[in-house]
Amino acid sequence: MSLQSVIRRARLMSGLMLMAFVTCHLSNLALGLSSLAAVERWQPVLMGPWLSAPGKILLAGAALVHAMLGLYALAARCSLVLSASDIVQLSLGLLVPPCCRSPRAPTLAREIVRLVISSLSFRRAVRATAGDPW
Repeated sequence: MSLQSVIRRARLMSGLMLMAFVTCHLSNLALGLSSLAAVERWQPVLMGPWLSAPGKILLAGAALVHAMLGLYALAARCSLVLSASDIVQLSLGLLVPPCCRSPRAPTLAREIVRLVISSLSFRRAVRATAGDPW
């Protein structure tokens, strides 16, 4: 098994673990739309595995592995030219931890998306008027 396939598999497994956590968390939050009793009844089932000591270690490890392999993928590129989707993916990925800690997270997320869109529009305008500097 080559190093690239090990890295790809580790990134996939860590991403799937993070997706499973987010799915359980959002499912638990969605139950809150019906009643608080439903949230309390389903919380041990949906969030129990993630709140245990092994679950916390797996989740933290998956987040660390996924973040480090994402940065490795960026550093291993042959060219520093980023496509628009790469810019969006990188900026949103790097802004997740600070945004999650803020009490104004929804407002921040909306502003970040607006900033990324305006940045991409600026790049397109520069490319159209002055040639392609990037």
